[in-house]
Amino acid sequence: LDYDLRELVSFTGKARAAGKKPSTRVLEFRTVSAAQAPRRLRTLLGEGDHGRLHFMERLRLADGRPVILERRWVAAARCPDLTRADAAGSLYAYWTDRCGLRIAGAAQTIRAVVLGTADARRLDSSRAAAALQVVAVGHLEGGAPLWWERTLYRGDRYAFNSTLGPVQTRRPASGVFVGPDLEEDR
Repeated sequence: LDYDLRELVSFTGKARAAGKKPSTRVLEFRTVSAAQAPRRLRTLLGEGDHGRLHFMERLRLADGRPVILERRWVAAARCPDLTRADAAGSLYAYWTDRCGLRIAGAAQTIRAVVLGTADARRLDSSRAAAALQVVAVGHLEGGAPLWWERTLYRGDRYAFNSTLGPVQTRRPASGVFVGPDLEEDR
């Protein structure tokens, strides 16, 4: 499967465009007090200790074969009625069609990782296989954050592509150190 980095497109749409039958297994869904989430996550989603967050773990399949393992936290104030059944479908469609939210985009970091035993088992892959990890914060028009995700794409089933613009010579290069994973920062 191909992941175009230039725009947000649902997995369901991407899989269908590739001639695959998409499906989703919701492995976990719960709504919790924001105080139960890591502090950095609460900050990224603009939630205080008294807010609510939806957490979900979803396995995305193409023609019945696991290709994506997603762990996502969502600001419940923006979609308070989200259910496990809703999480089994396209979240983008749910947010835009049912909640009337206008998603502006997502800031994401992509890097190669090695699958641990549990994640490899869920993805029906070998332990220590390569995967592409996407860590992203999705936001609405106006800048309000909606979700944070850590998603693993099977390295043998996914390719990421992007079209680059011209060489930038007028501004200096910049970079950011990618430190420990957010989930490890409690």
